[in-house]
Formats: sequence, C-alpha cells, structure tokens
Amino acid sequence: MKTLGLDLSSVATGWSVFEEDGLVASGVINPPKSTLSEAAKFFYIAHSVAGLIKMYRPTDISVEDTFFAKDPTVLKKLNRIAGQIQYLWFSYSGKNVNFYMASTVRKSFPGLTGKSKKEEIVSAVNKEFHMRTKDHNIADAIVVGCHHVMLELGKEMNDSKGFIARVKEGGKSRVRPKRHHRRT
Repeated sequence: MKTLGLDLSSVATGWSVFEEDGLVASGVINPPKSTLSEAAKFFYIAHSVAGLIKMYRPTDISVEDTFFAKDPTVLKKLNRIAGQIQYLWFSYSGKNVNFYMASTVRKSFPGLTGKSKKEEIVSAVNKEFHMRTKDHNIADAIVVGCHHVMLELGKEMNDSKGFIARVKEGGKSRVRPKRHHRRT
C-alpha cells in the first residue's frame, strides 16, 4: 500500500507519500505567482499531482475535504481542484479519491484535537516525524496521509501513537527526516 495525501489549495498544495511503514516523502506544489488564469493554475496543480502519481505510484489518494470557507469563491476553487484530482485519479486507477474532514484526521494524530490550529499541526508533525517544516500545507498533507494509512491498516484511531512509534523505531521504517523531497 502507498498513499498520496493532499491538502488542496490554489496557492500551495501540500502533499505526502506514505507506505505501510511510514512517511516516504513530502512537499508542496506552488503554482507560479505570475498572472496565470485560474484554469492555468488548476491545470498546473493537476499536472503536478499527475507527476507525483507517476513518480510514487500510489495505490490510494487521500484528500482533506472542504466544507466551509469564509469566502465562497475559495470553496468554489477548492472544489474545482478536487474535481480535477478525482478525474485524474479515476482515469489512472479506476478508484475513488478518499476525502476526510480536517477535524477527523486531526483527532487521529497524537497531540492534536479536531480544532487544532495550523501552528499546532506543524509542531505535532515536526515532533512525531523529526522534521523541521514550517509549511502548514505539508503538515496537513502528512496528517491526512497518516490518517488514511492507519485506517487501511485497521488501526484503531486511539492507536495512532503506536503506528507512529513503530515508524520512528526503525525496523522497516522509510522515514527520511533529513531527505524529505520538495517538489515545486
């Protein structure tokens, strides 16, 4: 099993790749800040995700779902990006994208609650995976990917510490804290 976790955004889409034994890679997709049209930005994100799919060959994709935005135009943009990712993934694999509410995935991660703030999520991810990221998009993608792996492995949600501890203890762990890939 290999999972691509995504935290969608039209500005900076975070991504992570997990295998059964842990975090393999993470990064962020940053569309150019030039005067690209909305459609061109969405294409850039979808094309970048397609590149991640080709590179890592995931068996599943998990995405932080959108349910609310202070600005309705943001919600529309996120839903359009999500639609492109669904189309891309289904055409590649014939499978559905797994969508999870942010509060649900946060509650399953050690040290977080469903209402944890971005800074708390970054801190928890850095602590659990011995990372030094400052990017909340990457941290969110890691939490989403980790949640999906725990579900697929049949872990109880209150056993997330056991999964992460197993990853940190070594063995077949593939966590590479000093060599996280950043793809832009």
